[in-house]
Amino acid sequence: MKRIGILLGILAGLALIVMLVPKQTEKISGQSEKMLESVFPSIVKDELSKVEIVQPKGNVTLTNTEGVWEVTLDGNVYGADERNLDRLLESMGQIRVDRLVSHTAEKHDIYEVTNTKGATVTFYGKDGGKLMSIVVGKLGPDLNTSYVRHAGESEVYVIDGALRPILEREPKLWRDRTFARINPDDVHEIRVEKKGNDPLVISRDTPETGAWRIKEPDGYNPSPTTGQLCDNVARQLASMVASDLPPRSSEETMGFDKPAGIVIVTEFNGKQTRLTFGKNNDKSQTYARRSDNDTVYLIQSWMAERLLPDVDTLKPQKVE
Repeated sequence: MKRIGILLGILAGLALIVMLVPKQTEKISGQSEKMLESVFPSIVKDELSKVEIVQPKGNVTLTNTEGVWEVTLDGNVYGADERNLDRLLESMGQIRVDRLVSHTAEKHDIYEVTNTKGATVTFYGKDGGKLMSIVVGKLGPDLNTSYVRHAGESEVYVIDGALRPILEREPKLWRDRTFARINPDDVHEIRVEKKGNDPLVISRDTPETGAWRIKEPDGYNPSPTTGQLCDNVARQLASMVASDLPPRSSEETMGFDKPAGIVIVTEFNGKQTRLTFGKNNDKSQTYARRSDNDTVYLIQSWMAERLLPDVDTLKPQKVE
């Protein structure tokens, strides 16, 4: 009898949990799969003129200007990080509406789809007209679904995909954080001026693997390992994305008054890019900037160190 009493107590507890947790496991009657699929129409990037995001951490406006996406933050216009926009649109394109969970506005607070708790994203077409505006609430219990409603409407749906984390990122992270984007096949010469070291210049006349030579200092021939390491340096220049865009401070604070290193990249067409590296902060990040703009970047320190090799790191063969 004691075991039966315990079992009945457990069943009663489970029943109470089921009653308290918002139901997601059953579709509301009358909602056909075809009807649910038509609730959120597909969004095509090339057909957009603007995307507005309103969320608790701050508002973001993304604008398509002749195919170039820009972001407006605090009245300033910057290049946008299109990868974030692509992730958002990819998630929107994969939306599958699983069920309608509420018809009434009284449940909006539970699902965090109110105007104050939710993240609202609005898409505008080429003619400036509004294509769709949705309020994205909290994640579902499995963390891979989201509660969503159309702005101005009461119905709340459960959709596949975790949209909230994409929309809730800090506004500044919608800026283009690309520190360097140089095609490794275009790199002709790399000059490294590392604090405390003599200048190191590695060069090649053709983009073939292993064509590198040590131009400075004199007296070294590249080994197979040298060529491979030089190729790795060139490949790293293909896509270096900053982890943060810090506010500007003094040259001394950032370390640009006495740089830890300077890398000058010359391409076969003669174009030069100058990368300057300053101090490290307490998060193993290095202050960095490019010569073609005044933006300050924080990149992972290990990335800076790889771009600042010395002769010993390249393991060349010394000429006797």
